[in-house]
Amino acid sequence: MVFLFCGLTSAYGQQNPSKPPPKAEYYRAGIGLSAGMNNFSGIVGGIAEYQWSKHFSFVVGGGYSYWGGLGSVGLRYYDKYPVGFSFLLAYNHAFGIDDVNLTMETEQDSTIDVSFRYDPASSVQFAFSYFWQTGKSNRFYISAGYSVKLWNEPYEIIAPDGIRLTNSSKRLVEFRPPGGVVIGLGYMFGFGY
Repeated sequence: MVFLFCGLTSAYGQQNPSKPPPKAEYYRAGIGLSAGMNNFSGIVGGIAEYQWSKHFSFVVGGGYSYWGGLGSVGLRYYDKYPVGFSFLLAYNHAFGIDDVNLTMETEQDSTIDVSFRYDPASSVQFAFSYFWQTGKSNRFYISAGYSVKLWNEPYEIIAPDGIRLTNSSKRLVEFRPPGGVVIGLGYMFGFGY
């Protein structure tokens, strides 16, 4: 992804300096790919956007997260559409995973394989993004923000019975579901003028 970003910025910088970059077009819809941590569309996934005004859009996303499949809906505010800063407010829902096996430390002074069930978990996300134009209607962006967890403990130890995880093992499991620092990047293809 870093190589993609460097290639895009390098290619943009090598354009003829006497010609300004192409003017960004206003489009009504866009689709794209996104990747990141606690990202709107998970570790990797797709994103679709419908622009209903120059400053506001409705966004949906889906992909795969550490906690199973992820679906998201949100509203995005643009300062100067289609490039520059934007703010996203979104609701994310991870669907969980029925059976996950991890090697964990237990309070019984042993490291063993533990089976978990990840229950569905949700979060509310606040993220700032910056968009660069990479063609007539295409854009590359990076995002950063925070996702607030809307759950207490959305996992259950299935086997073995009667074990208790150490605090460090609990923190490792609790780090995985939606929530926490948001870092992401993506590429959008615009259409529907």
